[in-house]
Amino acid sequence: MRNRILAVVFGAGLLGCGIWLVMYFNGKNQANAELDGLKDAYVEVVEPAEQEGADGAAEGEKQNAVKENNGEDADGRETDEKDRNDVSENGLWERIQVTDDLSGFSVPEKKIDFSALQKENPDIYSWITIPGTPIDYPVLQNEDELDYYLMHNLNGSYGYPGCIYTQYVNATDWTDSNTVIYGHNMKDGSMFAALHHYQEQEFFEENPYVYIYSQEEIMVYRIFAAYETSDVHLLLAFDTEDEESYGEYLKGILENEEGMGNHFDRTLALESKDKIISLETCISSKPHRRYLVQAVLVARAEGS
Repeated sequence: MRNRILAVVFGAGLLGCGIWLVMYFNGKNQANAELDGLKDAYVEVVEPAEQEGADGAAEGEKQNAVKENNGEDADGRETDEKDRNDVSENGLWERIQVTDDLSGFSVPEKKIDFSALQKENPDIYSWITIPGTPIDYPVLQNEDELDYYLMHNLNGSYGYPGCIYTQYVNATDWTDSNTVIYGHNMKDGSMFAALHHYQEQEFFEENPYVYIYSQEEIMVYRIFAAYETSDVHLLLAFDTEDEESYGEYLKGILENEEGMGNHFDRTLALESKDKIISLETCISSKPHRRYLVQAVLVARAEGS
């Protein structure tokens, strides 16, 4: 009798696990299909005309993003190699210049019907695209629960893959010093799984831009850091409102060590006026660690 009871319990457990797996994969597939449907219906990607001199255009992006001083700083004073690699004592160099001219950037041209998207889900407020990766998603924010979209899909159903989202502690107009964007590290490569591509030095160097589209504007961010860190809440652990504290935080990022998937663009000297985004995802087998890709705003202009 005892063996029969154990067999029944074991069988029930297997059946329950099987049902859960079916529901999990069905739910995930349905959520992905819904997202694809929204893209097809409300996001039109305009293919750019072929242009000669692609290498020159890429160099133009670099010129627009960062002031090239060729051995001199903004005041014409000579700087040595140490100055190029170190942030000055007060953490301020006038190197990042935000422009409202997008012509020097290869911005993916998208016609996004935000009105229609918000009828599907009013929490959609922006769109994020990273060329060279599958990351091409709406950005959502729930006003009641910080991490609602960690385990809720576009249609409100519970489960994976969730959505790309920000917490309500961040403004939705992208004016905060540090806007943190979250997404799952899905095994199928969706959501923010592709952030891990930046663990490779070559990929880090060849895919330096993140594009954010809102209803009114297009923003271009240049990636300056990709590294493993703890699961500390960035906006609670680091004071981004205090100018000195925020400057020290930016300085500390670039003082991290290279290697083991950590990469930094030390040609960019960040200062406390700069606006950054922090893209955060999980690391498989390391539940208390996160992988961060951080980028600084270099261009902001009205959308077409």
